[in-house]
Amino acid sequence: MSSDPRDAFYRQHADHLRNYLRLRLKRGGLETWTEPEDLAQEAFLKLFGGYPELDDPEEQSALIYKIGKRLILDIGRQKQGRRGQIH
Repeated sequence: MSSDPRDAFYRQHADHLRNYLRLRLKRGGLETWTEPEDLAQEAFLKLFGGYPELDDPEEQSALIYKIGKRLILDIGRQKQGRRGQIH
């Protein structure tokens, strides 16, 4: 078993984050634009790659959901942008 704290953090938060993202996507009418699993993976990559000095589990927990929320906002912006395009 790995002693990497990132592995433990991932195991502790992955399912809940995916469920949170699934609900946010559905509420925003974006469930057909991406999979919550993909967004969760991207959020963890951004957290672990972009904040290597962050080792407080409470701060990590708050930040992972903030990153997930921002990813969904980005998808919403993409959707709005595509609606305005002329084909």
